[in-house]
Order: sequence, then structure tokens, then C-alpha cells
Amino acid sequence: MLEQIIPIVRQAGEIILSACDIAGQTHEKTSAADLVTEYDLAVERFLKEKLPPLVPGSIFFGEEEKENADPGQGWAFIVDPIDGTTNFVRGLRQSAVSVALAKDGTVEYGVVYNPYRDEMFSARRGGGAFLNGAPIHVSSRPLSKGIFSMGTSIYRPEYFARTMRLTEQLFRRSCDFRRLGAASLDICCVACGRTDAFFEFSL
Repeated sequence: MLEQIIPIVRQAGEIILSACDIAGQTHEKTSAADLVTEYDLAVERFLKEKLPPLVPGSIFFGEEEKENADPGQGWAFIVDPIDGTTNFVRGLRQSAVSVALAKDGTVEYGVVYNPYRDEMFSARRGGGAFLNGAPIHVSSRPLSKGIFSMGTSIYRPEYFARTMRLTEQLFRRSCDFRRLGAASLDICCVACGRTDAFFEFSL
């Protein structure tokens, strides 16, 4: 299944790399921090066309255009077409196509692709995790020698103060921290040992 999903996700990444005049094709959804671009929609439409035929009868649950169906029932493709949309709009080159294939609400396969670095993370439940086909592992560093990353739960302001308190507590016990702006890539950085922990109160 991964061998079928990965080439499709790589093609979706090419749509991101082809982007031009991104600012002119960007709209606010709920706030200035909650953006969608025409490229989010284009990537999602492409994935909606290509992924469901891999698993007949599956549903497609995208961030931008959700089917009227329960992704917790049967096979479901769950997609964030461009995770890190604000990064994408501002040219920070830290964004990813994120795809999960779940069965009855349990993720069985996952693929996260950063087209800017041509890094394809993939995993199968019980089968390990990989970066461009090579096995990856979390680090064994203690927090005192580690770096953590965090998300700010920007859509849930009730978590702001709590996020800052925990960030300070962890910062005092570690070497440093990062705020990368794309949670899928934050988690992949933990999976391959680049960073040692990640947290976000509402993701």
C-alpha cells in the first residue's frame, strides 16, 4: 500500500513546488492565522482523485473539503494537503503533504512529504518508520541534552498561557526548543531523532 501511496504524494508535492503568486491566491478561513490557498485546494482535489481508488469503498476526509461521512468507520484516507500553510504562504519552505490511511479509526499507514527537502517519511502500523526508504528511530538522549519542539494551539486561545508555562518549564530542563509551524514535520523530526520531544495541547 505504501508503494502505491508514496508516488501519488510525491506528485502532490510537485504542485506545491510549482506554486507562484501564492499571496495573491490566499484567503483567510477564520482568522489571519488560519489560511487556505488555491494550492491547498488543488493538492486536495488531486489526492481525492488519486487515493480512494487504491482502496475501493474507502472515503476521503480532507482538511478543506470533508465528505459527509465518518472517518472512524471502514477505510478512510485522512489528508492535510499542505500542513504548514502559513509557512507556505511566507516562503519558509517548511510545509508537508500529510496522508493517513485508517481502518475503523485506527491509522494503518502514514506518509508525510516535505517537497522542499525531498524527504518522504512513511510508516506502517507494526512495520517501522522510514525516511526515503531508510529505517528511522527516535533518539535516546535525555531531555537535559535534548531539543524539543512545540505547537501553539493557535485556534484554541484558552491554551496559550498553559503552552507558554510548559514551554518555559521544558526549556529550563533542556538545551533549547524550536517552533517549526508544521506539526506533521515536528512529529517526523522526533521519529528520526532530530529533536527529542514535541507537544501541542490541541492539534
